[in-house]
Amino acid sequence: MHLLHSGIALLFVVHLQKDPHVRVIETHNEHEATMAYVTQNQTAGATFAKAAGLVERMRTAWTQYRVYRTTLNELQELSARELDDLGLHRSMLRQVAHETAYGKAH
Repeated sequence: MHLLHSGIALLFVVHLQKDPHVRVIETHNEHEATMAYVTQNQTAGATFAKAAGLVERMRTAWTQYRVYRTTLNELQELSARELDDLGLHRSMLRQVAHETAYGKAH
C-alpha cells in the first residue's frame, strides 16, 4: 500500500510544480523526500484590484445590454417597408441587435 500512496504523492507534486503559488523544496539526503507547500498570499491591493475588475466587467455588461435593448427597441419600431429597405426581416432583429451590442459570434 505504501507504494500506491507514494506514487500518488509524487504525481501530485509533479502537477503542483506547474502552479506559480507552489514552492518545491528538494533535498539531497536519501532519507528525506521532496516536499511541496502551497502559498497564496494576497495583499489588500490585490483584493481591491479584483473587486475593481469585477465592477468594471459589470459596468461593461450593463452598457452592452443597454445598447442591445435600445437597438432592438428602435428596430422594432420600424415598419415592414423600412426594414425591407434595410434588407432586414423582423425575424432578424434580435440577431442584429445582439451583434451590434456584443459583436459577431465566432
